[in-house]
Amino acid sequence: MKKYGLVFVAGTVLAFLLCLFNFLTALTYIGFGTLLFGIVLSGTLASGDRMRANAQYKSGLPKNLFVQLIVFSLPFIIIYFTFL
Repeated sequence: MKKYGLVFVAGTVLAFLLCLFNFLTALTYIGFGTLLFGIVLSGTLASGDRMRANAQYKSGLPKNLFVQLIVFSLPFIIIYFTFL
């Protein structure tokens, strides 16, 4: 659980720095890019047979990497919709 808190704090600091220096387009691209990448890694966008095949394969990535990416993207998206 401590990992997710650190990831959220890192995302919040980076999002505030980007907002402070008025890089709102970078804020948008990083926020929605990491959210989309997290959704892709979670397997939500793949069909059932592909998910079954991917579950058989052992990769070096941790299984919850997609959750960390989604948690990282949350501060970017919150700040983006706040200043929209």
